[in-house]
Amino acid sequence: MKSRPRIAYILTPITFGGSERVKLNYLKNADRDTFDIRPILLTRPWEEEPYFLKEIRRYQYSFETVPVAIRRWGDLLRGPRSFRLLYSLIKRDSCDLIHTHGYFADIMGVPISRMLGIPSLSTCHGFVNTDIKLRLYNRLDLLALRFSHRVLCVSGEIRNLLMRSGIPAHRIWMLPNAVEVKDDPEYFQRIRRKTRQLLGIMEDEILLGYCGRLSKEKGLRYLIEASGALVMSGLPIKVLLIGDGPEKKEIESLAMADCLQNKVLLTGFREDVLDIMPSIDIFVLPSLTEGTPMALLEAMAQGIPVVVSAVGEIPAIVNQGQNGILVNPGQWDDIVKAVRKISEDEELRRKLSHNAAETVSRKFGLKPWIRQIEAHYTALIDSGNRVG
Repeated sequence: MKSRPRIAYILTPITFGGSERVKLNYLKNADRDTFDIRPILLTRPWEEEPYFLKEIRRYQYSFETVPVAIRRWGDLLRGPRSFRLLYSLIKRDSCDLIHTHGYFADIMGVPISRMLGIPSLSTCHGFVNTDIKLRLYNRLDLLALRFSHRVLCVSGEIRNLLMRSGIPAHRIWMLPNAVEVKDDPEYFQRIRRKTRQLLGIMEDEILLGYCGRLSKEKGLRYLIEASGALVMSGLPIKVLLIGDGPEKKEIESLAMADCLQNKVLLTGFREDVLDIMPSIDIFVLPSLTEGTPMALLEAMAQGIPVVVSAVGEIPAIVNQGQNGILVNPGQWDDIVKAVRKISEDEELRRKLSHNAAETVSRKFGLKPWIRQIEAHYTALIDSGNRVG
């Protein structure tokens, strides 16, 4: 292996969410003395510069952009043009390994690795099937992943899907997401007071919080319905939704229909998520499908009691009644019961808070996670494209 092997790190920087935070966490903390990481961003030129790009520029990465289309509609040559540009970049830079994230990166990057005779590593963050176009891309992605030399997946559910799709089990490796843990109670309390004051949250109000993409699979309608029932029961709650996405207008309509327009706060996309989270009393993640959700780990790392759907890898993270409360997906009344239980039992709140932070610190810290990724890099590069 060369003294400093070059990694083509390919991704599509979409609306900043959980999977984007995963990639950024790696790039911010990578061992750049050992590996020459070259981000290649698959972009849409007509869109505003993504936050992800601003961040990697801040960390002084040398990166390239490849437009996946040159105009919004009707670009019939988008695929071949993007493939040719990406192939030329990787060949020019004599990359030793290709690491892909997401369907478009997989569909192009994995074949290029085979053509150039270099190993590929693909991280599978999950699949969203909200429309016909995405379902088609997911099928193409699964086909491409059959030829990746190694696939990292963030949950057992995703691993099972990959195996059912024909990807050999020995090429699939489990690697749940990880987060940075800060053990600073004074900072937490200081930020909490400041943020609640800015948001207009009274000391006696219970703030339910969610962070992530506002999309159908996140099940946010059930959080809104639960909130309506909690308000009707007399519990002094407000709901903070951090993020943006296609369901924003529907969520606003649901809140108005339940007379919650003064109770539901939508912040839109925020760069300072970790500074807002301490304001939350109970973190609620009502998802219908998940991998290893970053927002959940970040909330637990800050000692925030959590109420989460028992989907994906979540039951492997949350031990019922010990470090969080699990609820059935799509059941707003389960959320109501869990929130009431936590809000009325101070001893339970303390236990959930302490155990949540301890769980993340012990099992989902950044340093071991980064070491595992880079161990995969070394193993694949040492073995060349003979792996798998």
